Amino acid sequence: MAEDPFSLLREAILQKRRVTFRLGGAVFNLAPYVLYDLPNGALMLGGLADYGRLWRVNVAEIEDLAATTRHFNPDPTFDLADPEYSQAHAAITGV
Repeated sequence: MAEDPFSLLREAILQKRRVTFRLGGAVFNLAPYVLYDLPNGALMLGGLADYGRLWRVNVAEIEDLAATTRHFNPDPTFDLADPEYSQAHAAITGV
């Protein structure tokens, strides 16, 4: 990876660009909405998959992370007010 995961994800969120990554041997494509810490210190990524399913992923478990050239329009139903995101480093705008 050329960039550290934190910087890559932060930029992808700010630019509304989809990311791909490998997790448990499977490849995923995600629209990243929020990068945040849990109380235990774990860095988490929250976003939506192509089919609208909410994903919350521990960044430490992600492999082969890359930003794509595909942009996405934010889903207005994504709940950035969820208390889980209270320690956000980056969050999407326009929701």
